[in-house]
Amino acid sequence: MDWRTLQNGCGCGVFTMRHMETYKGKSPWNSGFENEDKKKIQDSQLQFLRYRYLSKIVLSDYNL
Repeated sequence: MDWRTLQNGCGCGVFTMRHMETYKGKSPWNSGFENEDKKKIQDSQLQFLRYRYLSKIVLSDYNL
């Protein structure tokens, strides 16, 4: 995977959720993440996905 990270230790849950969302069993697989050398872009992608997943969890009908 081109988007592997060595420096990011707190984004593993977001990476896992995104992988489960985008993996279709075909190659080449593109999760939409930038490489770690573009750290600012990848960090903003992770932050956006955190907000998106959090809002889906909190606003779920199962929480009523």
